[in-house]
Amino acid sequence: VQGRAFQTLGQLCFNNIEVGDIIGENDQYLHACLTTLQGLHENDETSKMMAISSLSNVATVSCVNHPRLLRTVPFVIGILQDTQAKKLMRSYCVTFLGNLARNQTNHPALESAIEPLINVVMSADPELGFVTSAEAVAHLTGDQETGLSMQARKKIAQHLISALKASLVDKDYPTGSCLLYESKGLADAITIFAYTQANRRQLLNFGIVSTIREVFVLKRPSLPIENAKSNDGDSKDLLNQMLNTLVLMTAYQPACEV
Repeated sequence: VQGRAFQTLGQLCFNNIEVGDIIGENDQYLHACLTTLQGLHENDETSKMMAISSLSNVATVSCVNHPRLLRTVPFVIGILQDTQAKKLMRSYCVTFLGNLARNQTNHPALESAIEPLINVVMSADPELGFVTSAEAVAHLTGDQETGLSMQARKKIAQHLISALKASLVDKDYPTGSCLLYESKGLADAITIFAYTQANRRQLLNFGIVSTIREVFVLKRPSLPIENAKSNDGDSKDLLNQMLNTLVLMTAYQPACEV
């Protein structure tokens, strides 16, 4: 019953900011999530999975309630680190942490999530959501010159660019996984990842410049960017984000061929 309740709440707030705000500010909802994740009662794995899934949906639409939702982060990280837990539940943890990582004010509370997320990236396991983990780590560490190993930087750059290229033509990544990603979210993560020299070097190695060209060929709106119609809004946002990345790449890599 509890699992179904969490599932219903998550569905109600999906793409609905008003409902997400109402659910996120409800004390009973947060208490139920905390007790379920801590295992204070006899909760089955389904209840935990649905609790994390609902938290992820609330976090997506209700930034105003992020400070409250951060109380659940230590328990979510604990589940993510539990290699005996079901991969599906751990992937829900990745999604929730990834949604919180998009909000910079949450970053201090998410420092302990970085290493577990990097481990998911390095696993390259589609069932754990390694691309979403790469996005999250990019948001959390993109402006830091230290703290990431060279191998981690390589994997993050590789996965973000490969997933973006696949998303441009509506293909899954990795091939055969049936996992589709949103171009704008990947572009946001790439731009933030390009803040540091070490990361820019890896982005160049994995073809960021040719990928930006591909974005402009495939996603350009019917009109100039500044005059794009509302139905071209997603393409306009994506192009602007890619322009930001290109500026970062050329400003600090003058030898970069564009």
